[in-house]
Amino acid sequence: MSFIQPSPMILFMLMVIVTSASSARFCSGSWTESPYSGTCIKVFESSKTWGEARTSCQSFGADLVRILNARMNTLIYDLIKLVRAKYFWLGLHARPNGVFRWLDDSTKANYTHWVTQPPKHHDRPVAAEMRKGQGGKWHHYSQDYQQGYVCEKLAGKL
Repeated sequence: MSFIQPSPMILFMLMVIVTSASSARFCSGSWTESPYSGTCIKVFESSKTWGEARTSCQSFGADLVRILNARMNTLIYDLIKLVRAKYFWLGLHARPNGVFRWLDDSTKANYTHWVTQPPKHHDRPVAAEMRKGQGGKWHHYSQDYQQGYVCEKLAGKL
């Protein structure tokens, strides 16, 4: 039995294909891949408080979504327009001093898309929400309110 020796060019092309595939990312099931963050996004319609929504996201190895730029904001808004619910928690919450930070408390929100600037001090915990019909603008609302939410997790590797 004789074997055909592949040319160096064919070997190189196979190596490029395998290398490219191994660094590609994917999102499983009903999660949507974000080309802007390298993460997977999923919108949930079930009504939960902000804390319950965060716990639900964490049960999927995710957390509430962080929106760090306008393109990501547009993607999230486009996804919430596909479901029936109208209000959705984001991963931005206010500290007692009124400064909004992302979930890890270390990242101040440099990009925001408020419908109106939120007040500097709050008498109860508040978080950011996105509403349908308002072009992706954000509102601040009491974390005790129950509504839909958006989760985000790292994309897997192929």
